[in-house]
Amino acid sequence: SLATKDGQRTKTWLRRHQFINNYFDLVIMRQCLHYVDPQKVMAEVVRTLKIDGIIVISSIISPTEETRILWQEFKNATQPLRLKAFTENDLTQLLESSGFAIQKVVHNHIIRSEDITSLNKRAKTPEGGWDSFLTNFNRLAENIIPQIEFSFKGKKIKYKQFWVTIWAKRKSKSRK
Repeated sequence: SLATKDGQRTKTWLRRHQFINNYFDLVIMRQCLHYVDPQKVMAEVVRTLKIDGIIVISSIISPTEETRILWQEFKNATQPLRLKAFTENDLTQLLESSGFAIQKVVHNHIIRSEDITSLNKRAKTPEGGWDSFLTNFNRLAENIIPQIEFSFKGKKIKYKQFWVTIWAKRKSKSRK
């Protein structure tokens, strides 16, 4: 994994693996933008992707703009290396502002199920413990984000994660 809280491992890897300008025909990013500074990553993609090259971004997203804050809080607690929660609109705006034309968007979801003991392997236990945190989140999610179908029963967490995969084409500089 290249992710660290301060991004140091990613920075070191990028310094060692410099690619030449306009080198790639295709860049695929899956589940990475929420761990890094997306503007910096997109600048590197623009530099290294050929004109008319394709970028594919596949990422978990918050179902709506209105639910982003609660989703971000849940992800911050359970996956502390995540720096940001995105909506589909965030990702399309990032691509368009970086000089890409959206070609195709595909929506999907997965049902995530895990035991709360797995949270202890990647996150600090919140004040009051996981049981309290997840019980409260369950109540909030039922009212604010019912579409994620969050449930916490016994020691099991289950919820729907929404995904978007976006294909975009790099525009020529004259059309940007």
